[in-house]
Amino acid sequence: MKMYTFQKLAWWGACRQRGSYVADPSFIPYESMRMQYIWMLESYKKRIRDTSATALIWVWEEIPEGYRDGAMDWDIEEGYKENYLFVFEHSEIDVLWSCFDAWYVPLNEGRLTTAEEESHEDILPEQYGWERVFDFEWLIEHEYSFGSTKQGVIDGFTEDELLSVYRFNETSRSWELLHGEAVKLDWA
Repeated sequence: MKMYTFQKLAWWGACRQRGSYVADPSFIPYESMRMQYIWMLESYKKRIRDTSATALIWVWEEIPEGYRDGAMDWDIEEGYKENYLFVFEHSEIDVLWSCFDAWYVPLNEGRLTTAEEESHEDILPEQYGWERVFDFEWLIEHEYSFGSTKQGVIDGFTEDELLSVYRFNETSRSWELLHGEAVKLDWA
């Protein structure tokens, strides 16, 4: 299955030196998200397979519209932070899919609750309902998602699976091929 991930140039260099594409916990964007990322790693180990990985790679089967121009990371002090788009083939068996929209609830240290549970939210455990990010039907039924955007995590991929690497050119507003063979980007 064709998948996409956005990563930093430094990550690409580190992976090429190592000879494999694995996540590095030092690339977790904010310290305040570390607990949620560790929770997702533990969920991956329970739901998909045990792994020695210390972090996961976030992947997309289809990139959400707001991310297609490469400008995922904007910092009010630092400005635009350049991301590179990696396109690769990988087995779907190794992917733990979750809801992109609902993932923001755990990221903001919230709880995924029903209307009935919401009135008791102050006494519920901190990570209450987080496992519901994997239950697309429940999320749609309880209006946390419209079901259109799923994201996944994997513990790594190989150089043989890598198809291409692109960089978004702000001037021409287009993706430039840096490595590999050109792959049709469905939205470009």
